[in-house]
Order: sequence, then structure tokens, then C-alpha cells
Amino acid sequence: MKRKVLLVLVLLSAISAFAFDNSVEEVMQGLDEVVEGYGYEEALVTIGFITYQDSNTCGTIVPYIQERIKKASENLQHIKIVKTTELSEYEQSGITTRGLSRGIGDDNSTSKQKKLILDGTYTPESGHILFQLTLHDVENDFWEYAAIWVTLEEAADYTLYPQNIKLAETVQEDFNEITNQTDTTDSNQNNNQNNSEKQNTKSANRINLAASMLDSNGELVNILHPNDIVRFKITTDFDCYISILCIDANGEKTWLPTTSNFMEANTPRLFPDISGSVLRVANDGVFGAEQVVIYASTSRDGLPSKGDNGKYTSQDLHMIMKNQQNARKDKNNKTGTFKITYTIIK
Repeated sequence: MKRKVLLVLVLLSAISAFAFDNSVEEVMQGLDEVVEGYGYEEALVTIGFITYQDSNTCGTIVPYIQERIKKASENLQHIKIVKTTELSEYEQSGITTRGLSRGIGDDNSTSKQKKLILDGTYTPESGHILFQLTLHDVENDFWEYAAIWVTLEEAADYTLYPQNIKLAETVQEDFNEITNQTDTTDSNQNNNQNNSEKQNTKSANRINLAASMLDSNGELVNILHPNDIVRFKITTDFDCYISILCIDANGEKTWLPTTSNFMEANTPRLFPDISGSVLRVANDGVFGAEQVVIYASTSRDGLPSKGDNGKYTSQDLHMIMKNQQNARKDKNNKTGTFKITYTIIK
């Protein structure tokens, strides 16, 4: 069952003045009533990632709107805002993948309370900032839409996107292109199999990954500040080997060293895994979006050649994709790719 909490009309000429009065408080009250309508006495809601358009990045407007959502939810009857640390590994993977993988691993949660994620995107539109949010569970059995309008005057003291938005968009476009090509290759290979082979193929030649950034308290984050200490948490659905490519806000790329790059299926691991090492956000005055690309292969030969460090170019991901395509010609070898994007703000 799906319901529209608020209807956002596509034609700008049809947008009424009333639409611009959809405040955070009104939207959260409406979602609270929807939760009640589904028959849930209480829903534990985690605020997931809210990003600028399709860039997977954000500006300082997001922490502001997140705090508004938390404040507006304090006295609701059915919605209770909780931290990501209160979620199971399976539920956390629903945040990092936006529910697309329906979670990595098994749902071992023993909680009888409904757990939901509130995430979405935002974009400037008709003199306002439109936040298009979705309240959903990991399986996407519960899926509700909401729209929040913020005036430009209210948003004047905040940024909408990072300083290096062009680089972030370029990396995202390159990543989308190589993953789309991989999807096409998988589809063609799967179409060449007979029915019995298809039934025995878990996901063609693909490894599903979920990866996230954790702060020092173990919370899932995609917004960081100078001197923050962070770790990556990675989960795969096959035994495999991984490589981790980091692209900083200046476009410099480095490969993260590891003690062991072997991943056991459905067993989350934290990186860096070198004893005594930490990842600390530099306090160097450089702000913006940074990327972490994780490559996985059931064979060491399927991992990309690390090559030299240096500035990122579009050819970097494309060459790696070709390497993985060659590795996947062996039907016994599976590969996978996942990208984390996080934004460093002041």
C-alpha cells in the first residue's frame, strides 16, 4: 500500500501558494499519521542520507534540515527518531544502499517495533529548495513520499552543495556509467543461460557490497568535519578479496593499505585494519566531497591494478571496469563495486 503524503505537481504553473507552506513540522505530523494508518503503534525512524540532486553529496543545508526534523519529531505520537547504532547490520545496509539491495546478509533483528528510514534528495525549484523525502523500510514494503519546501531566505546562510561539486558529479557520472555497462553485460550473460543455470546463479557474476562511513561513535555518517576520526565498514555476500580506492576533495587518488583484503561472506569488517591506525579528517582548509570506491573479486586476479597515485581522471574507473570485465569472462569469478561519497564541511 502506498500513499502520497504530499502531492508535488510537476507543472510549476500549477504549484499553489499552499504548497510552499509545507513546513518540516507539517510534514512530520503527516508522516506520523501515515504510520498510525498502517497500524503501527510506534515506528523507530532513522534519518538517512539526504543529498543534493543525484550527486550523493550535500551542503550545510542538510545538517540544518536534519535538526529541524529531529525537533519536529520530539512530540509525535508514533514516530521516534533513533540513531543508526540502534539498527541491525541488515538494517544499516538498507541505509547505505537506499534499500536497493534489500539489505546485505540476514535480518537477525529481534525487535518487534517497525523500523523505518527517512532519506531523499533536494534541489532548487521555483525560488525555493524542494526536499523530496521518502520514509521506507529496508524491504521497501513500507514506502511513503513527502515534500518539504524551504524558502531561499531561510536557506541563505547555508550551502546547497560542496565547493568541488563538478568533480563530485564527474566521479558519480563515471561510476554510474561503468555500473550501467556492468548491468548490461550481466543481463546479456544471463540471457544466454538456460533456465536451470539461471536458477542456480545467485546474481550472475556479481558480488553485492554494502559499505558505509562510521564516526568515532559507530554512527553511519556522510557528513564529516576536520579532525573527525572515521572508519569504513564493508560487507559482501560472497567470500572475496577487495581493494579500496580513495579520491580526496582535490581529486588526488590513493589506495588504502590493508593488513588483509579477504572478506568472508556476510561478515562486516572495519577498515583501516592496520593495528593502531586511524583515519582522521585533515584540518587543512580543504572542504568538499570525497569518494571511496571498493572493488571486490572472488579471485585476486579480478582486482584492479593499483598503478600510480595522482589526480583522478575519468579513465581511472573505465580502465578498472575493463579489467573486471575481463576477469568476469571466467564464469567462476565474480566481481562487484560500491562507492561511498561523503562531504567534509566546516
